[in-house]
Formats: sequence, C-alpha cells, structure tokens
Amino acid sequence: MPYLSLMGAKIKDLKFTEAGGSATEIVTISEVKDYLQIEGTGYDGPIGIFITAARQMIEQLCSVSLMEKVAVAFIFSSKAEPFKLPFYPVESITQIRWKKCPSTWVTLTGDDYSTYGENNVYVESSEIGLHEITYVLGVSGLGVWRQAIQAQAAFMFNNRDAKPGTVAPEVMALIQPFYTYS
Repeated sequence: MPYLSLMGAKIKDLKFTEAGGSATEIVTISEVKDYLQIEGTGYDGPIGIFITAARQMIEQLCSVSLMEKVAVAFIFSSKAEPFKLPFYPVESITQIRWKKCPSTWVTLTGDDYSTYGENNVYVESSEIGLHEITYVLGVSGLGVWRQAIQAQAAFMFNNRDAKPGTVAPEVMALIQPFYTYS
C-alpha cells in the first residue's frame, strides 16, 4: 500500500483479518436475487462473489467496517501530533508498538499514548516514528450500508462488462455523506 496522508502521519501498511473466523455477509444472495427478480439457483455463485466485492468496495470508499475485523495499521508520524486511525468504528485498541530502532519494537503503555474519539479514534503518542497499532473494528449501523451493498451487487451483476471499480450512481447517492475520497 502506498503512503496515504492522515493528519500529518502516513499509513505505511494496513491489514485486516475477519474477527471470529468465518463471517456471514450482511446482505444475502436471496435479497439480491429478489432485487434483480431472478429465480432459481443458477446465478448464486456469481451473486455471492458480487455481494462480497460490493461490501469491500464500499468499506474502502467510506473507510468503514461493515463486518467485525481486527486491523493492524503501520503509521509513520513525523510530528508529535495526534493521528486518526484509518477505518471506523473502533471498538478497542489491543496494542500500540513503536519502532525504536531498525530491529526493536517497544510496546507502549497508557503513559506513552492517549486516545480520544468514539467511532473515529485519534491516537496521540509520545514517540515520533513508525507505530504499529492493532485494533478491533466493530460494525457500523447497517441500514444505508445494506441498501448500498445490495444495489452495488446488483449493478455488478447487470454490468459484468463494466470497468472494475465502477460504482453504481444510486450507490454513490447513498454513500456520499460517508465518502472519504471526494
């Protein structure tokens, strides 16, 4: 992942693992088939793939977690200023480590950093340099997100020849208030 600017800090890397093992998508194949007015099971495989792709696309566009995940962010801070953790809602911070020298990581304690914010969490560290932050992401309220995933999965199904990453106009209208790359 290239460096992304984040309030005076740069994200060097960001990794996710789904919390709790196998996760179930928040929109079902049946819901998308009803939306598309499709009967039978012939398209269940592709529709399932489009549901997952649609959720992941919306999560990336809006920096939101729609399934429980554990995130590990490597953030380089060149100043002693707070930086915002990428993606929300943050349920808890498991660990913050700071790279003291090329081969030594130091686990920071509550005396070395502070946090503030509820869903969007900011970290203020006493150290400058590379930080590894491990944190748990919860699930944002699902109303508008369910609609957006269903509409995007249907759009992907109906427009299989569209350029990858194309967002359906109705989905853009739904996620515009949350869109982070305007």
